Amino acid sequence: MTYLTLKQALKYAVEKKYIPCSPMDSIRKPKDEKPEMKVLTVENVNQLLTEAKKTEYYALFFTYEFTGARRGELLGCRWSDIDLKLKQLSINRQLVEHNNILSFKSPKTKNGCRQIDLTPMNCIILTEHLAEEEKKRKLLKRSQTKEDALVKKDALVKEEPLVKKEDLVFAHVDGKPYSPHLISHVWQKLMKRSGTEGISLHTGTRHSHATILLKNGVHPKIVQERLGHSSIVMTMDTYSHVINGMGKAAAAGFDDAVINYKDDKVVEKVTI
Repeated sequence: MTYLTLKQALKYAVEKKYIPCSPMDSIRKPKDEKPEMKVLTVENVNQLLTEAKKTEYYALFFTYEFTGARRGELLGCRWSDIDLKLKQLSINRQLVEHNNILSFKSPKTKNGCRQIDLTPMNCIILTEHLAEEEKKRKLLKRSQTKEDALVKKDALVKEEPLVKKEDLVFAHVDGKPYSPHLISHVWQKLMKRSGTEGISLHTGTRHSHATILLKNGVHPKIVQERLGHSSIVMTMDTYSHVINGMGKAAAAGFDDAVINYKDDKVVEKVTI
C-alpha cells in the first residue's frame, strides 16, 4: 500500500514537472507479506462443539467444521441435497441476506457447485438432527390444532413425515431460514464460552477445516474440491503457510519409504 501510494505521488510530480523523474521507477515492488492466519486447533474444535451441543445449532456447527462449507451454503441446504446412504452433501445454492431480506442465489463460482463427502460421524449427527426436527414438527402441529383426540384415535395409522425433501436442513422449527447474521452472532457467543475469541465463523470453520486436512496429509487438490475453490492455485496460495510447513514431513516420508524399502522376493530367497 505504501509502495503504490508513493509511486502514484511521484508519478504525479513528474507529470506536473515538479521533479525530472521518479526514483520509484527503479524500485521493484516488494512482495506482499500475508499475516499468519489464526485458525482453530483440533482441541479448539472439540471445545466449540461441546458448547454447541447445548444449543439447537449443534448439527449446523458440526457440519460447518466437518465440511468446510461457507456460511450461506449450509443455510441454503435442503434435505434433498443430502444423501446419508452415499454420505454426500450437494452444494448448489446459498442463502444471502441483504437489507434484512433473505434470498437464495447460486454459489459464487462454477466450482462452488460441488459434492462434499461426509464423514460417518457427520452422517450420524445429521440423522439424529432429522429425527429431532421431525419430533419438533409433530409437537408444533399438535399445538396448532385441537385434534388431539383424533390423533390418538388414528395412532395406529402410519403418519407421513412432516420434514419434506424440499425443507431446509438447518432452520427454525417452523421451517423459516436462519438469518446468516444470527448464525454469526451465535458463533461469537459459542467462541466466548469455549474460551477462544477473535476468530470469525469463516476462519473458524472453513479455514480451520482446510488447515486440519492439510496437516493430516490430505492432498491440496482434495481440499480445493471440498472448499469449492476456482483452482488449486488459489488453495495453495491461501494455505501456503501450512503447505510450506509440511516440507520436512514429506522429506522424512520419502526417506522412510526408500531407505527402509524391503523387497519381499529378496527376503524369500535369503530365507530359503
